[in-house]
Amino acid sequence: MSKLKVSLVVSMVVGMLGGGAVGAGAQDDVTATPAATWVTGQVSYAPTCASPTLENVGDVRQERGYSCGPQTWSSDDPRLGGQTSLHWNADVYMTENGSHSVVSATWDIRGDNGGWQCANPVGLAEGSGLFAIDVQGTDRVVCTGDGENDGLSAVLTANWVGTPKTFEGLIIAGEPAPPPES
Repeated sequence: MSKLKVSLVVSMVVGMLGGGAVGAGAQDDVTATPAATWVTGQVSYAPTCASPTLENVGDVRQERGYSCGPQTWSSDDPRLGGQTSLHWNADVYMTENGSHSVVSATWDIRGDNGGWQCANPVGLAEGSGLFAIDVQGTDRVVCTGDGENDGLSAVLTANWVGTPKTFEGLIIAGEPAPPPES
């Protein structure tokens, strides 16, 4: 083999070995990302609730400014727990099957070392007011961590129908996947 070919082969082998080392380092970065954690928990009933303002806009009754608190969130993962108040708005629609509410809710959970900003951007309930019952018994709640929970998200399903009110889902590093463009 000529000296040029030998040099070329040696350069390729060294490059491949160097690339393998870079690849191994990149793999270490992936494994350093905290794993998702399955969490289950419950929410206590609030002792007091504030009534909303009511306004009829066309065929829709807008109920704005519900608030119940204080509530306690507790879970099998101590990061997802603390004191909060529930705040929500609803638009109530009358159908041939009775009244149905489209609801948006938020919680600002304050734990010992960190908190969560949680939202149920759109839920559906049968009925209206404090005693509306979630359709199929579940809501989707997405939380963004702060304080010691900064950089974490929680994606939960919640069952507000039973006693106690329960939730389950994942605590993940980063943000949930974005929706696809339509």
